[in-house]
Amino acid sequence: MQPSMGQAGVGFLTIFSLLRHHISRHRALYPRRTFPKLKEFNKIKNAKSVPTDSQGHIDFKTFGKKSFRSDSFEGYIGIVVVSQKGALICRCNLDNLNRAEPSLEGAYNEHKNDLAGGQVWIYAHVEADDENQYKQPNEVHEFIGIVYGITGKDPQIQTCIEGVDAWYSTDGEPIAGDPDLEHLRAGAILVENPGGGNADSILTFVDIEMIRKSGEPV
Repeated sequence: MQPSMGQAGVGFLTIFSLLRHHISRHRALYPRRTFPKLKEFNKIKNAKSVPTDSQGHIDFKTFGKKSFRSDSFEGYIGIVVVSQKGALICRCNLDNLNRAEPSLEGAYNEHKNDLAGGQVWIYAHVEADDENQYKQPNEVHEFIGIVYGITGKDPQIQTCIEGVDAWYSTDGEPIAGDPDLEHLRAGAILVENPGGGNADSILTFVDIEMIRKSGEPV
């Protein structure tokens, strides 16, 4: 399976890739601070958060708006399973899949009833200079197989890059000037649902173009 930008195919889930779907081509030429969706994403401080190298679940069946996020994907691969009743986000280390597999399987089986009928997404890094090439491709393909084995579904793929890779060569030399490191964005995922157990969910990814743009000096 090659890297690709997947799109949702069922009614209960809306997929947003921050730059692609919220910013016009004209506005994409402007600096980072004109990106309203990124500002909106960053303002969601009360969202339940997934710890590093771990997983988390949120129940959408109770009433009231729910938000669930996972940030700072440097060096990690992500999996999201989301339905009208709940969501599971796992952040895994590709260098330790022997540990990640049982942890993911346990979390999925524990919340299987909430996740039934949901969509499965993998959030994977590609090379900044070749977006058709996964970083650690052997491990990514192994992880895709693990996810299929656990969920019984072919996962859709959303890609991202390491922010520093867009600005520095492998030997640490700047490629095109120095980035704004304070605002340089890593990959992130946000799931939102109004609650009640039968409402549409919104799944938002920080995508490659947004990560590139986030480091542009202003």
